[in-house]
Amino acid sequence: MNRKPIVIAAVLALVVLSVYRWRNPPLKTPTPQEVAKAFPDNSQAIFDGADKFVLYALEPNESMKNMGHKTYFYGFGILGEATIFDKETMQKLRESFYDGLANDEGTATACFNPRHGLRAVKNGKVLDLVICFECGQAEVFINNKSVGGADVNRRPQSTFDRIYNNAGLELAR
Repeated sequence: MNRKPIVIAAVLALVVLSVYRWRNPPLKTPTPQEVAKAFPDNSQAIFDGADKFVLYALEPNESMKNMGHKTYFYGFGILGEATIFDKETMQKLRESFYDGLANDEGTATACFNPRHGLRAVKNGKVLDLVICFECGQAEVFINNKSVGGADVNRRPQSTFDRIYNNAGLELAR
């Protein structure tokens, strides 16, 4: 019996799996310190248990920030918004954001050109995230009050972009 085709198939399968894992590394869980920094005052409970998410596509350009938009999200013009009730989609956004907290490389820059906004609502309490994947920062608000910020890397951006796109939102370039 010729085992050469079986060996070649097994090697090829390992190569494909290795490339897939390299391009799609497993999600990581942030440390309690990373979570506490991102979600002060126990606001993680709002994020984790939200009844709905409202996604905002934001105008990141500083010169366009307060010009001609009908509505704003913490000073950034809203280009579009969509409400998400689907638990699976909300969980993908949570897991992706947590992965970005856990994989932060500590390379945040000072640009802050957010294109993504996320509002989590639970029992009338509101947690807002204004996210700039370009510079790796997110501003955090609880019930419209700034409570700090978090460092988040670019890994979640592809998941966020895909979900925003599926919700019919067009992100600024």
